Amino acid sequence: LASPRHVADMQQAVNPFFIVLFTPILVWLWSLLRKRGKEPSTPIKLSAGMLLTAVAFAVMMFAGRLGGDVGKVSVSWLILSYAIITLAEICLSPMGLSLANKLSPPRMRGFMMGCWFAATSIGKYLAGFIEKNADPHHILQGMGELLDDKQKAWVKNSLKKELLMLKSYAQS
Repeated sequence: LASPRHVADMQQAVNPFFIVLFTPILVWLWSLLRKRGKEPSTPIKLSAGMLLTAVAFAVMMFAGRLGGDVGKVSVSWLILSYAIITLAEICLSPMGLSLANKLSPPRMRGFMMGCWFAATSIGKYLAGFIEKNADPHHILQGMGELLDDKQKAWVKNSLKKELLMLKSYAQS
């Protein structure tokens, strides 16, 4: 019945579990901040979601490097990455839908929300296409070796700006 081996299919339950776990916590946090007059704006929440997504991928890149040539690492790295990316998803998706609803003319709100879901679908399709056609040799080299100095500087400056924006918000 029960196998000591980890079943890969069980990973499909991790993301929904974290959504159920984290959603009430974030709703409580946003409500608490709203009561104190310090609720982050929609762009700040979206930025936090994007930053968390980058952190989740950095966790996986670090785990991949730990695997060395064999590539075997603990499943805990994947679960940690799922936890972080789920937090990002909770920051991004509801805020994006809300923004699409707020900024759209009343007669186009449903259409624009549909565009939000269509963009998500297209993004997931493109991610699968890229993954299928990517050269594993380049992926294993890591991001630092794929970027030239100009690109590395751009990423570094972008992250600095993002962190400064979040820091200035936290201080206000």
